[in-house]
Amino acid sequence: MSKQERTKNLSIHDVAAQAGVSIATVSRVINGKDRVAAETRHRVEEAMRKLDFRPNRQARALGLRKTNTIGLVLPDLLGEFYSELMHGVDTAARDSHMNLMVIRAVGPEEEEAVCEEFLGSGAVDGLIFMISQLDDRAVHELARYKHSLLVIDRDLGDLGIDNVLVDNRSGGYEATMHLIEESRAKHLLFLGGPEENVDTRDRYLGFRDAVRRTGFSLGEEHFYRTDYSYENTFKLCEEKIIRRMAATKGRWGVVAANDDVARGMIDAALDENLGVPDRVAVVGYDDTRLARLARPQLTSMRIPLRELGRTALCLLRDRINGVRLEPSTIIFKGRLIKRRSSVPELPAFVKPGETSEKEQEYAASEVQKA
Repeated sequence: MSKQERTKNLSIHDVAAQAGVSIATVSRVINGKDRVAAETRHRVEEAMRKLDFRPNRQARALGLRKTNTIGLVLPDLLGEFYSELMHGVDTAARDSHMNLMVIRAVGPEEEEAVCEEFLGSGAVDGLIFMISQLDDRAVHELARYKHSLLVIDRDLGDLGIDNVLVDNRSGGYEATMHLIEESRAKHLLFLGGPEENVDTRDRYLGFRDAVRRTGFSLGEEHFYRTDYSYENTFKLCEEKIIRRMAATKGRWGVVAANDDVARGMIDAALDENLGVPDRVAVVGYDDTRLARLARPQLTSMRIPLRELGRTALCLLRDRINGVRLEPSTIIFKGRLIKRRSSVPELPAFVKPGETSEKEQEYAASEVQKA
């Protein structure tokens, strides 16, 4: 690593550690404040010299918190999943008297550009990134800004970056065990997203864990990929999956990567007169409004997105304010909400505000598990 590259990776946290002072003291020295004892100022300046640290606008913004603004970087802005997450981050930002800037970035190149444009220039105090697809070059770029960055959906704790994660592996496992034990599925399928998507990878690992634990026998083709959209899932099911299901005896169990994928599967099955859940039992992921409003209502793994967003904002706020210096990782678990798409005994649709006796029983059992 060149001398220039080493300098880029340094921050006022490194100077503070070298000099044995707080980051606030380093900030006051950098910005010419007079509330620093001469001896302490000398120690900070000596630490900067030894580390070859050159203050930049990012360090100044971090120290002074001039913007009082946090950026939220998402791969998409449409859909209930992202709106719920944004709601949680925004609520925490308001409670903390901070501003929120929402930024869309798709792919490693745009993610790198966002870091340079917003953190490198001091336009924001910190960034919350939601990243499901990330290459090594982008990881290296993010690591440069570890003290003013939090990543959702990708574990980068070994790089000193704060993380808020969802335990998708246990979610995939629970969904699959439900289909095996309660839906009595005789055949299993996993409908995932793109190959590089870490959510799909972890949910599939949970699917595989359940299969191995129970000794369930999978067919040769048990994993199909989609782009997370309803339209392409419906087309995939029509062309490659439904006829196979219709030609076999016994109930199929399908673990879908999200609720849109689950609905694509359900509608394709119903169009071919395959009853849901009598012939095809389906579990989705995220528990969006779609899961509750569709017919039959969809069993889905509920993710506490608002709480996840609030936690992310508070963690990053404390890191950039120097309340804590060490990185933290918070992991959220999903909760399986059982409905008619996988449970034959439940009614196909319950109006909002109404709850069937069976649903009350399931709700009570879920509360006991929580």
